[in-house]
Order: sequence, then structure tokens, then C-alpha cells
Amino acid sequence: MNKNDKWLMSAQTCCAELGPEDGVDPRLLNKEKWKSKKSSHVDCRKQGQLCKQVERTIALFFAGESLQQALNDLSTRDVELMPNGKTFSVVLLIPTEMSHEELADVVDALSRVRGLIRSVVAQTIHRKRAPAIQFRIARVETPFYCEMEI
Repeated sequence: MNKNDKWLMSAQTCCAELGPEDGVDPRLLNKEKWKSKKSSHVDCRKQGQLCKQVERTIALFFAGESLQQALNDLSTRDVELMPNGKTFSVVLLIPTEMSHEELADVVDALSRVRGLIRSVVAQTIHRKRAPAIQFRIARVETPFYCEMEI
């Protein structure tokens, strides 16, 4: 008879039926439950901090680092981490007086500098793998979405 069988026989004499938590120290069970609640709160807070950091970086890029004249009028409204954790969704605001031709120029300029934006974000957030960035362009008065995967 091995050690597990001896424990099983002694446990069966103490209780009517065995449950999944039998044989585990109760202090460890409570610690695991507490740890999971705390880690989800910390993850949410860290995720918010990361999104704010990416938002500041992209806003600074559009304000002065980009050499594309069409991108100087853009401003960032919101940055969210997608559920897969590998993609940032960035909402960019364009001026209301921008025409469709100018909007096409903005989309073209974004596609030209997408690698540079991704590398600037990667340098700022210090991650092993740079996340993908998905841009959504919105006008102030009516939402017009043009999604582009970077």
C-alpha cells in the first residue's frame, strides 16, 4: 500500500464523501481566491496605464515627429487594448472641415508611416513584441470610421 492509498483510506474514515478540495490546506485555497481577485484588478489598472502611455506617444508623434503634413491635424481621442491583448484600437479625430480628398491623403499618409508609428510605440512601452495598431478615424460631429490594420 503506497502513501496515497493510506491517505485515501484515512480520509474516507473521517468523512462521508471526498470533494475536490479535500487534502488541500484551507489557507492555500483562500490565498488563491484572493490572489485571482487582486490580479484581475491589477491587470485592469495596468492595462489602463498602458493605453494612456500609447495615447500620449501617438499624440506626440502626430504633433511634431511626423514629417507628413496631412497627419499634423490629427488628434487622438481614445486608445483601447483589444480583447486579444495584441492590438491597440486608436480613435483619431479629424477636423470637421476636412474634405474627402484630404481624408484620402490622411489614410494614405497613415499607411506610409504605420511602421514608424509602431516602432515609436514599441520603444516607449518596452515590450518584447510590438502590438499591432488599428486606426479608426472619426469626425467630431458624425462618426465616420475607416479602419486600417497596422
